[in-house]
Amino acid sequence: MKFPVIFFTIIFLILLWSPCFPESECGGSAAAFLDIGIGARAIAMGKAYSGIAHDGTALFWNPAALVHAGKTEISAMHAFVFEDRAINYAAFAYPMSGHALGAGWVRFGVSGIQERDSTGQLLGEFSDSENLFMLGYGGSLLSDAYKSISLGTTIRFYYHSLYGYHASGWAGDIGAVLTLYDQGPAKRMSLSIVTQNIGGDIEWNTPGNLKDNIPMTFRFGCSAELVSLPIALAVDLARQENRPVRFHSGIEYVYRSILPFRIGFSHKYLSTGIGYIVESQKTDIIFDYAFTDDRISDKGLHFFSIGVRF
Repeated sequence: MKFPVIFFTIIFLILLWSPCFPESECGGSAAAFLDIGIGARAIAMGKAYSGIAHDGTALFWNPAALVHAGKTEISAMHAFVFEDRAINYAAFAYPMSGHALGAGWVRFGVSGIQERDSTGQLLGEFSDSENLFMLGYGGSLLSDAYKSISLGTTIRFYYHSLYGYHASGWAGDIGAVLTLYDQGPAKRMSLSIVTQNIGGDIEWNTPGNLKDNIPMTFRFGCSAELVSLPIALAVDLARQENRPVRFHSGIEYVYRSILPFRIGFSHKYLSTGIGYIVESQKTDIIFDYAFTDDRISDKGLHFFSIGVRF
């Protein structure tokens, strides 16, 4: 039991104190929409989600958490973010005995952009669309009544189209989750590590085949679900290339097992949200809403998610 704790502690210290990543030699930084995040529950909890993503969004946050999904799930999210841009996702998670598979798609973009000539004459319209396609696997390395260790990986494919040009590229995620059960006041505690966008860049079909780098991100998280109260607490530390460590935290209180209230803090921004759970013997339906401050939109951002588990 000591080895996993020591291992996760060492990784945490490396994450927190290591120098910044070296500058990329590529043309620029791509897929900035990833900073927005996926899933209303995750957004409401300040994006402190790498250890408690027990649903289809685990593909995005930490594929090792897929094995804790419990049921097959189909989930989706929609949000208008700023300047008529929208972000959408759809995901599918299929847990098995000690294993889980997942697939997902994220789209960020805007359509109806007007093209005009030097005199202001309307020439037509075009769109800007960024897409992320994901396939993921999670598996249990160790599991008993008191602890479990799971590992996971996600393969990411990016496709960006803009004004007749397009760019594409691959990246990968690797994650791990250590879960402890019946630890004092906590019925479940988790420590998580994930590295996102390993080897990520996209290449454009322009003269010179310009490449844009997708920054790699390290995340370390810890979370706890209490015994005496229906409360979950979560903290993530995230470090992206050429950016200092960012702090994420969130808390969730579930009233009468059907009405979760959430509040979180992501870097400089406050977030909040609510959900509603409809349970039956075979199928559960989960509705989630989140609101968060944003550095671009002075009105904040609204996220709506739905999940069906069966």
